[in-house]
Amino acid sequence: MGLLGLDLTSWGLVATFIILLLYFMGSRGHDFFSKRDVPYLRPLPILGNMGALVFRRKSFGELLESLYIEFKRHKVGGMFRFNQPVYVLCDPETIKQITVKDFDHFVDRSVPFPEDSEPLFMKSLIGLKGDKWKNMRSTLSPAFTSSKMKNMFLLVDECGNQLSQYLHDELKKQGGGTLGLEMKDLFTRYANDVIATAAFGIQCDSLKDNSNQFYVMGKEATISSAAKSLIFLGYLCAPKLMRMMGIPLLSRPVSKFFKGLIYDTLEVRQRQNIIRPDMIHLLLQARKAELKGQDGTTELSDEDIAAQAFLFFLAGFDTTSTLLCFITYLLALHGGIQDRLQAEIEQVLENSGGKTTYEDLHAMKYLDQVVSECLRLYPPAVVVDRECLRTYTIPGTHITLEKGMRFALMEVKLALVHLLHNFNLQTTSKTPIPLQITRKSLNMMVDGGFWIGIEPRTKA
Repeated sequence: MGLLGLDLTSWGLVATFIILLLYFMGSRGHDFFSKRDVPYLRPLPILGNMGALVFRRKSFGELLESLYIEFKRHKVGGMFRFNQPVYVLCDPETIKQITVKDFDHFVDRSVPFPEDSEPLFMKSLIGLKGDKWKNMRSTLSPAFTSSKMKNMFLLVDECGNQLSQYLHDELKKQGGGTLGLEMKDLFTRYANDVIATAAFGIQCDSLKDNSNQFYVMGKEATISSAAKSLIFLGYLCAPKLMRMMGIPLLSRPVSKFFKGLIYDTLEVRQRQNIIRPDMIHLLLQARKAELKGQDGTTELSDEDIAAQAFLFFLAGFDTTSTLLCFITYLLALHGGIQDRLQAEIEQVLENSGGKTTYEDLHAMKYLDQVVSECLRLYPPAVVVDRECLRTYTIPGTHITLEKGMRFALMEVKLALVHLLHNFNLQTTSKTPIPLQITRKSLNMMVDGGFWIGIEPRTKA
């Protein structure tokens, strides 16, 4: 007598049936692109074309690069994000057409999370859809004009001064010479302090104290670790199952901390009539329709404000620090470019009496070129996705789709101005040459870290 009254042959048949059932369920919809005569990569059951990412054979950037190489002779190709078909655009003109001229067809992001997921995600611009997204976007747009960024300039500049002073102090502690630092850790602390002061209205010197609660909770909120990357992939693959299993997209302590911080700040600001040139103040102005160019009052709840502030944090915490890492790495490798950029910075500072202004920062053309070229080579955000809201035919093809960063640049450029005005960057024995993008995280990270040598500049 076998287990549950079944012999080995019967169990073999049951196992075969289950495997076939999973195969056919996992392959459902895999004829999506073939029906539409669109070139595509043949997918695996359940995993689609994400197998190399799940099993860490490729980084996210390498996966996207392989898709581009496969489809670069076409305007568009197809891949499967697990079982979800995704069009991959490879033609710059088509991308421009969709993201600019015909953007009204593609305002929604392809967010796989259920609507009742974490409100800090779903009530932010990244989670809202349709008219809710349009209304929130029109409400927030006046808060991010050039004049509003100019008002925040001094807050960010002070963080740049703290960064420079920290490096001077560390060099003094070791008695001069070259200071070897892992730049991701350094710039993550800098980015944390910028967001804390410019978005949340609090000051925390993470360069000297990386155990402060804002920094600890900020690192916990990002998906840089392998475990958090797997949770994110789980939500991409089976969001309802992840919810049923009780696995939150954002840990409860992190959610509670950021909500409590913002709610307390809002209460104190309104009760004491505190005005500070930061994002919380701009959102309060938006609530009262006090922003120039804004039409009428807007129903912005405390939770809505918390969600937008948290999105501001997520958008800048990792991407800014990563971009600064790649820029300083490339400058350390290419001394001639570093020298030319330092010369431009010195010239501008000399003309402005030694202090950088908002206008000076935007007048540095070579600085802008350096940042732009690094963004081309190593974009921190490697993909932009959208859902088609109305039937749309891609120009020049037979393919029909059925309906279905100003502040950050200021933050990056100011950090570079303070760094290069005071220090030279160079490689050390720990500097990885060439860089190897890690396959352990969905973010743009490198194996071994960004190790750079920092020396004080000798000025004539």
